Amino acid sequence: MSNAPRPADENEACLAALFEECAALANRLKCNARRLHRRDNLSASGRILLQLLQRHGPQTVPQLAALRSTSRQNIQTLVNRLLAAGWIAPQPNPGHRRSGLLALTPAGERLLAAVDAREAALLPELPAGVSAADLAAGTAVLRQLRAALGAEKPRRHRAAGSPPPTSASTRSTAAPADELPVSLL
Repeated sequence: MSNAPRPADENEACLAALFEECAALANRLKCNARRLHRRDNLSASGRILLQLLQRHGPQTVPQLAALRSTSRQNIQTLVNRLLAAGWIAPQPNPGHRRSGLLALTPAGERLLAAVDAREAALLPELPAGVSAADLAAGTAVLRQLRAALGAEKPRRHRAAGSPPPTSASTRSTAAPADELPVSLL
């Protein structure tokens, strides 16, 4: 009887190591971004919302929540901070009187340009000794894994006795890979 790992076990071990490394990288990126952009007092989540508005144009809070696969309440908290900072502004929504649109302000556009410039200045330093082909292969693997894992919409509490949600209402609203905001840090 052999103690050699089966291919499935080897795959699982490699996936576990990859996920652990992804989590460590995400933490490092968040810390670096905080340090790099501390003078702006812009959180990573806030920056992502600004990038979504830049890419998709004016959006409602529910639309932003769907793009981020998170709750409307979570997005509203971020939106309130961005409004107070003057980086976004409300606009009338001709399609819905009660759910206004949010758009980047000129100050928000300038902020994103400054963030992009600071991050672009770091690109020549990263990553040392890794080929473009390796980076492309790594990106492809991560994109495949993200697609395979999908994006789960936040669960909503339902009243006792109410029917479970239909499959149409539980589908993922995650943005395709080419629609995700790009950010070095």
